[in-house]
Amino acid sequence: MSVIDDLQSALAGEHAAVYGYGVIGGRLSGSKKAQALAGLNEHRSTRDQLSRLIVSRGAEPVPAEPSYVVDVSTGQQSQLVSTAIKIEDRLCVRYANLVLNTDQGARTLAIAQLQGCAVRSALWSKTAQAFPGLVEATPQP
Repeated sequence: MSVIDDLQSALAGEHAAVYGYGVIGGRLSGSKKAQALAGLNEHRSTRDQLSRLIVSRGAEPVPAEPSYVVDVSTGQQSQLVSTAIKIEDRLCVRYANLVLNTDQGARTLAIAQLQGCAVRSALWSKTAQAFPGLVEATPQP
């Protein structure tokens, strides 16, 4: 994939994250609501950074979808937290892919965002992954 493709993928993920955090943030309460609001603001900022980076490379940023599927079927706080973890973990994969690119500006942003997503995921889940964004290998028989 080209750097533009990887940046567009990350931007599409940020669009989904902004939407997802908006949905779950409206349903969480207390400190978790504040944590979701902080995540929403961080993803908005990153979305805007990615858009500027894409434009600076002569491409048109991918637009947000009209809506995204966000699982809030039970409405329980634990399910909403699980959704936040999934949002961050999915973005870790996109940023891990972007880190592989040779474009220094894209890599710098990707490294910072991979770290940010991993930290947010760990804060939500109370556990940390050894290598966020890397899919675990399935043992071969």
